[in-house]
Amino acid sequence: MDVLTRLPLFLLLMGIGSVSMVVPAAFALAIEEFHDARSFFYAGVLGLTLTTLVSIAQATRPHNRSAFRQLVALLASFLFLPVLLAVPFYEAVQTTSFVNAYFEMVSSLTTTGATLFDPDRLSGPEHLWRAQVGWMGGLLVWVAAAAILAPLTLGGFEVTASGEPGQTWAPGAARDQTEPAARLARSARVLFPLYTGLTIALCIMLLVAGERPLVALSHAMSVMATSGISPVDGLEGSTSGLAGEMLLFCFLFFALSRLTFSGDTGQTGRPGLLFDPEFRLGLIIVAVVPVALFLRHWIASFEFGDEENLAAALSALWGALFTALSFLTTTGFVSVDWEAARGWSGLGTPGLILMGLALVGGGVATTAGGVKLLRVYA
Repeated sequence: MDVLTRLPLFLLLMGIGSVSMVVPAAFALAIEEFHDARSFFYAGVLGLTLTTLVSIAQATRPHNRSAFRQLVALLASFLFLPVLLAVPFYEAVQTTSFVNAYFEMVSSLTTTGATLFDPDRLSGPEHLWRAQVGWMGGLLVWVAAAAILAPLTLGGFEVTASGEPGQTWAPGAARDQTEPAARLARSARVLFPLYTGLTIALCIMLLVAGERPLVALSHAMSVMATSGISPVDGLEGSTSGLAGEMLLFCFLFFALSRLTFSGDTGQTGRPGLLFDPEFRLGLIIVAVVPVALFLRHWIASFEFGDEENLAAALSALWGALFTALSFLTTTGFVSVDWEAARGWSGLGTPGLILMGLALVGGGVATTAGGVKLLRVYA
């Protein structure tokens, strides 16, 4: 907690990013990818050295005392932190430009998940680094939403705020006179164990379902961060099958509402999750879209005589259900049965429906992007 209060937010994130490079370096060393191991280890040492020197130079100045300065630091982190994160990726890949590496890290850190690389072009440690950066970006969003955005009624909280967005304390936070640095430390202390525990739990479940270790870890981190990053180009290359999809489906609900994992933002006095408008609206959308696609064929199927094809019906319904929730949370994983859902619905361009779901997005203070369910509800 002392570190969180004494270091500038941007330098703190630089230090965390540098230390985290040890993970892909150790993995690369274990599988004897020595070039990747050196790239990540040396970049981590250089980044940590740079962070230490700048921190010493800034040690006598007060930091994190202003919520607005924290907001600016958060913006700077998404712009400039990927420069540091791109260095080992650029050195490891070798066959790309630094601009492409920077784009990849921005995409990962913001949990967007867009990529310029085919899965076969990258090694295991490089795939792990992409998923890990996305996972860290998701954690940053969780902590920043509770500690920075919620008190300033920004990032979707302005919908229920009674004052000026960015200028007024949010309801429930008005009585909290804690300094911004202390709020940041408190939110990190509460949310980090929960975020990490859920990721580990999902990874273990995927391993039990028959998934390969790297894919299980990457998909677990990608679902919790809603980045959709995968070392095997999505669920088609997965070996866990339907069981794996069902596990991922359950954990995607954490992106529908912040109340699924935390009440730390103090933004609601509602008695429970089922009374949260975001969660209820998300459930309605996830139910209506697949059922609409399903019924469209079910009515027309009498023309073709396949109304009794129960297996095809269930496969199409599951494919539409999983993919709808995945895109609503802006994760972007596509069910293996999505093609069956497309054929069942008979729509030539169902991608427009998925685009609309992604634009709506998930809940406020979650890792999901989009307009946010709370704004749509309002």
